Amino acid sequence: MILIPLLTILSFLLWRNSYVEFKPITFNGEHYIPITVDSNFHQHLKQVLKYYHVRFKENSEEKVLIRQSLFNNEEMILNYTLRAIDTTWLRSHLPD
Repeated sequence: MILIPLLTILSFLLWRNSYVEFKPITFNGEHYIPITVDSNFHQHLKQVLKYYHVRFKENSEEKVLIRQSLFNNEEMILNYTLRAIDTTWLRSHLPD
């Protein structure tokens, strides 16, 4: 009997802490939609995530991977996307 709740909790924790590719988005007033970004985006995104102390990984293609729990927060993904394409923000928040 205790095995089922234990497996459920374990599955949830594994899912929540798994890493998925960051997908940049924008908001059109009604929906979040994916956008195409330039080749510098992932480097800029890493700067943004480091600034906000967000854990991330990189895959073999040097794309940024974030935790599944963050990926599901579209408002936060939008905020990180906007920061990563905002050259003024990037210049004013240079790494030490």
